[in-house]
Amino acid sequence: MKKRRVLAGLMGALAAVGAALTLQLGLTAPGKETAVLKMDPRVMEQAQGFLENLSTLDLEGASAYILGCPKLTAGQEGEGPEKLLWERYWQGLSCSAEGAPYAKDGNLAVDVRVSYPDIAAMTQQAGILAEQLLQQRVDQAESVSEVYDGQGYRQEILDEVLLQAVETAAEQVTQTRERNVVLELTYEAGNWWVVPGNELRDLLSGALDEG
Repeated sequence: MKKRRVLAGLMGALAAVGAALTLQLGLTAPGKETAVLKMDPRVMEQAQGFLENLSTLDLEGASAYILGCPKLTAGQEGEGPEKLLWERYWQGLSCSAEGAPYAKDGNLAVDVRVSYPDIAAMTQQAGILAEQLLQQRVDQAESVSEVYDGQGYRQEILDEVLLQAVETAAEQVTQTRERNVVLELTYEAGNWWVVPGNELRDLLSGALDEG
């Protein structure tokens, strides 16, 4: 029974790690001027520049294209399983603009094709591996105290198992997902800026599958 509870806890921890793929996006955009809708070649230049920086994890460069130039972070300060999943997401993220700009809600919009690692499948595989690894630790232990304390499994054992499971899952799971998102740009102060809308937030926070 204890083992079931602990394994349930492990799965909960994995789910929390997946949910922790959140990017802090502070928005300090100034007052918006009236959008000037015109087929300006700078629209695609700005969109492509932003996507190139994003795909290479140049967040400082990407921020310079967003209205208000907010500071972007991508979980670099995390640790353990969370950091590993963040790294896997950004290493596999690829964005490319498709087609010509078009008018949308007073702005110009560009369709973007996004390819990204299947973090959900990776997390699911990590849960399976964690259960197997935990059982191995129990079978290999020479004494009960090596894996159990008065409360159940030792916390350091659980931490090690979870980290190893995520590391292995990140190597084993190679499938990707694709999704189309709309990147909106607005004209202000003589330049085109990427609008920090909901789809962009989902892309930056690894939450495309939640939308």
